[in-house]
Amino acid sequence: DRAQSVCFSLLFFLPMVDPWREVLATSFARSRREGLVEVGAGRWRCPMCEIPVDEAHLDSHIDSSRHLRAKRYYYDARELLERHRRGEFPAFMDVRQNHLYCTLCSQYATDEHLKSDKHLRKENWFRSQPQLCDTPSRALPPPAQMPASPAWQASSALQASQALPVLPEHLGNPDYYEWRPDQWKFFCKLCQRFADGSHATCKKHLSRVDVMTPRVELAPRKRQEMLSLTSTPHDDPDVAAENLTLPDGWKSSFDPQYEQFYYYKVDAHDAVIGPPTWDKPETSAISGNSDLPGGWLKKFDEYYGRNYYYQVDEWSRPTGPTSWVRPTA
Repeated sequence: DRAQSVCFSLLFFLPMVDPWREVLATSFARSRREGLVEVGAGRWRCPMCEIPVDEAHLDSHIDSSRHLRAKRYYYDARELLERHRRGEFPAFMDVRQNHLYCTLCSQYATDEHLKSDKHLRKENWFRSQPQLCDTPSRALPPPAQMPASPAWQASSALQASQALPVLPEHLGNPDYYEWRPDQWKFFCKLCQRFADGSHATCKKHLSRVDVMTPRVELAPRKRQEMLSLTSTPHDDPDVAAENLTLPDGWKSSFDPQYEQFYYYKVDAHDAVIGPPTWDKPETSAISGNSDLPGGWLKKFDEYYGRNYYYQVDEWSRPTGPTSWVRPTA
């Protein structure tokens, strides 16, 4: 009797094997079309939601509202980058962390910000400067676009391939997280756990963020202790002292986003007459007292312990590749 029941069970379940395989194959094909990546051992990873998914839950994850929101955000970000590449936005607009960023005000370009009096005043000033509006590049390019040593240029492709992923905006303050490449996830240093899509909204995480947020009513010593856990306080750089080291007609300002000075040229009435640059103008090279030919500057590569040279225009913008060979007149 037992042998008969076993045979009956096998005969009952065998016809169901092929349909189940077809369901899995259909689910796998759909997941690949959605951009999910198979990592092995029945596990997949959704790059849009940044979470692992079991193969048994692929369809339910793809149909979930969470994935649909992440998918919409992903394609909106791609469209935004493509529009920025085509030059559809003003020169002072940048794209940072998949959002428009106003380099005039150093703030994300929300609808409220673009309508604010502060932004409108700066935008009117910007449009009154033809030499800035006609510049095809952004008003203040990031440091990566400044001239680098030949050693850096040779390894730029390798450095780009090792770049860290950008922290999703919904996770909040990047000081609270670190990237774990072995797990391909962000790790929350406050909660000592990996941060999935809903971690930033859980009560435990929010309570710890609330504790870390400085309060005005806190005693100065206690406030300083909590601030030291996430950041190191520092004084603002002395712009006036930096201006004393510049050639005549040049001034400096400090960008808190990149934490470094940038420089711009002004006329006798302190009106800007050229685009800003990250490179500090050298008095000797600009005034012609240097032994280098006109329009050439040099920098010191600390790794190789030697100088390299590059050519600039009248605004100290690089006009060609860098070289180890010293130029001759």
